[in-house]
Amino acid sequence: MRNIFAVPECIDKLQNAGIKIWVLTGDKMETAINIGFACRLLRQDMKQIIITLDSAQIADLEKQGDKEVVAKASSVSIMEQIREGRSQVLSAKESSLSCALIIDGRSLSFALEKNLENHFLS
Repeated sequence: MRNIFAVPECIDKLQNAGIKIWVLTGDKMETAINIGFACRLLRQDMKQIIITLDSAQIADLEKQGDKEVVAKASSVSIMEQIREGRSQVLSAKESSLSCALIIDGRSLSFALEKNLENHFLS
């Protein structure tokens, strides 16, 4: 059985080989980020692009109970965050910075809907 300390070195080798790594976890975002740093998938010098529906505006709408209004506002919020993220990626590339996309599960379900999917994947 290999030591857990081999994980960061393995990730470094994969990244140095140009392999893009995606991690899908059921953990809370904070836990996932901490794990990302522990295994060196995330580094301090990376630009973190975070997409989340964890906002006061969405929470207020959810309290009102109108699911259609929440879905519409969520979709608009995700689209805005995707646009901002794309802008950050382009800016980071000009500065030779690496980027990490961190997205929660609820947001991912909206980002992969047909009307947003191409924007998200690009």
